[in-house]
Amino acid sequence: MAKLDKKTTIGGFEPYHKGNDGPGSGMNADKLRGKTDDDFLDKNTYDADKDGVVDLANEANKANNADKLDGKQASDFVNKYGGNINGVLSFSDKFSIRHSDNCLDIMFNTGFTPQHVDGLTAWYVADSLTGSENGDRLYTWDDLSGNGLHATQSVNSIQPFYVTDQQNGLPVVSFTADDYFTADNLIDDISNTTIFIVNRPLDVSTVIMSIGSRESWGGSFEVVDTYAVSTRGGLVKWTPLATRTVFQVICVEITTNSLNSVTAYRNGSLLTMTSITDQSLNITGDMVIGGLTNNVGNPQPQFVGDIGEIVIYNESLTTEQKNSMNNYLTTKWGI
Repeated sequence: MAKLDKKTTIGGFEPYHKGNDGPGSGMNADKLRGKTDDDFLDKNTYDADKDGVVDLANEANKANNADKLDGKQASDFVNKYGGNINGVLSFSDKFSIRHSDNCLDIMFNTGFTPQHVDGLTAWYVADSLTGSENGDRLYTWDDLSGNGLHATQSVNSIQPFYVTDQQNGLPVVSFTADDYFTADNLIDDISNTTIFIVNRPLDVSTVIMSIGSRESWGGSFEVVDTYAVSTRGGLVKWTPLATRTVFQVICVEITTNSLNSVTAYRNGSLLTMTSITDQSLNITGDMVIGGLTNNVGNPQPQFVGDIGEIVIYNESLTTEQKNSMNNYLTTKWGI
């Protein structure tokens, strides 16, 4: 859990107050707006050795009926709050912030984004493509991570399409069997990599995206829409299979340069591995969105379907970080 910095606002955000309809009214969250750590350190209400737990005893005691919140779980507030709250509220003598590296963002709805998790390598978002109209072909899909790893396609006839109002009112990038983007090499060492993809597959067993090339054995890391990861010489499969025509959040995580270290999640739920042909990985080559790089080094489009968002980290995320990302994506995309 991230500890509070003595010179910054709590978590870097203002607490969110929802009036009488949400948990903010029980917390007197308006009284915390703009507070800094120093405000609580002066009252001996913050102990840096408590690993990020903030004791707001004085503020909690001022809240109306604060004792009624004692021991409440996050789920007790979801119906009134109108969203996912990933944490536990405790008001016995203090207000505790626990469970998530980004709990303030989640519990107070202060605008969590993938940039709040360390290690962000690339971030592609369909609703960032402002200026595009329904049915437009796309020359570029900008990387919002700040690393400049923009995905491009210069050939007009194989550019993916921008399609509006496809899921939760949001647009997507749509791929046929002929369309794909490429981006510069993201990762030379695939170990400790986590990838999230919001997608809707419309065809059978196709590669959504890949990093590297099949020119060499183990030279690519390919995410397949049927919950599999493949490379030249290796394959991992999970169950249950993807549901066609339905949007989903796929997360794949690899912790070593070997396929046997890969785990996969669908909408936050861990999938069960059904088979594996292990292969060590030595990633070389660029990324392809909508397909893979084949044995002779040429991009090969494969994916038929829609992609709403891709987020890539060059780190293996903690459980709390993966939960935060899953909550963000499923809530945003209405999954």
